[in-house]
Amino acid sequence: DENYCAPRMSLVMVSNQTTSAQLEMARRHFSAVPRGTCGPRRDFGKERAAVAKPVFGQGHIGQFVRMGTDSTPSLWMMFPLPPTLSFYKEAPLQYLEYALAYAGPQSLRSVLKNKGLVTGMGLQADETTAATLLFVMFDLTPEGAKDEGVQQITERTFAELGMLAAEQSGSDVPSVYESLKKMNQVNFDYLEAPDSVMDAVSGLAAGVSNYPIQDVLTASNGVIDKVDVNMVRGLLNAVADPRNVTLALAAPGFNASQANKFEQYYNIHFSQTPIPAAWTEKWAAASADGLRTAPALRYVPSATAVRNASAGDHPKMSTHAGVELWWQGKGGFALPKVQLRLKLALPKKAAPSFVSQEAATEEALRKLHSELTQQVLEEAAEDMRNCGMDFSVKAAASGYVIEASGYDEHISADRKSVV
Repeated sequence: DENYCAPRMSLVMVSNQTTSAQLEMARRHFSAVPRGTCGPRRDFGKERAAVAKPVFGQGHIGQFVRMGTDSTPSLWMMFPLPPTLSFYKEAPLQYLEYALAYAGPQSLRSVLKNKGLVTGMGLQADETTAATLLFVMFDLTPEGAKDEGVQQITERTFAELGMLAAEQSGSDVPSVYESLKKMNQVNFDYLEAPDSVMDAVSGLAAGVSNYPIQDVLTASNGVIDKVDVNMVRGLLNAVADPRNVTLALAAPGFNASQANKFEQYYNIHFSQTPIPAAWTEKWAAASADGLRTAPALRYVPSATAVRNASAGDHPKMSTHAGVELWWQGKGGFALPKVQLRLKLALPKKAAPSFVSQEAATEEALRKLHSELTQQVLEEAAEDMRNCGMDFSVKAAASGYVIEASGYDEHISADRKSVV
């Protein structure tokens, strides 16, 4: 009765029935649900701010947690931030996510991968009315999982955060923020149909719970209605503070005898100690040499007219110099986007029998080649991918498949950068 009652329930219906029929069905099945006695949802952020209480008290921030794992070693950096859930129109976390996840040349991700310390990097943000928790996650190499590797990774991360907070290297907040606003508006205007109806329903249900009804669609799809530069700068200063982080390292070979904590529900022994003072001192003075911050988006489309030319119900084929070209034209949805698919077939004399040992070796080498190509293309294609374009190389049974897709205005830039 205190937390689960009808006024806090959301219902999303998707069917082939009329709106009036769906409303009648909803009333028939849910009108009898008692309203209960629970009051309005509590805003824990406002309650905490009223008494000047920090997100985490002493003993919960500035900690270093270590535990074992049988899987890939990983490092998580957690930054507690003021609650941002109610600022969905400004969407300040989108700035942090873009700036930290950027994978272009001299980015944090690129530098750490080139040093052989990480194989991947990701971000996650958990928003509630009480606080926002920003997680920066690294998949580590064996070298990165060592104490020396963790020190290098965290030091370079704080160097990057310091550059962002100081708006160095062309990372001025207004230009980057405005470019994100423009790109998100284009993505919303030309949003494609969801792959799964259930995913769409689930997202709408969550949106109805978090946003006013008039903002459910825009807020759930990341539209930035207004730019608040000072809010972003405040968050950047918070994550750049070496005292405002907790580390969690999961690595094979953890000595359980060094554990001083036990999580009974997950049956995990782990150690929890304060982050060494020497580390935080280095973070505060970390050098940003060799690092470059994320620039404003370069390929935000502005020419979004849709061409109506079409091959009809079936693609048309033409041949030239031994090349088969299939053209469809306008697809099933009116979108200013293009899809290109190129299949490169090996010459018959270079394609071994499919049942031979040589064929298996060639197949494995093609897959390895395509994976390496994807890694090499990560930097070159990053600016395009952030603007709704993509490029991939995949191994096929008789050669390779190269695919490019996205907004057609800048698709040629995608091709040139990748080549």
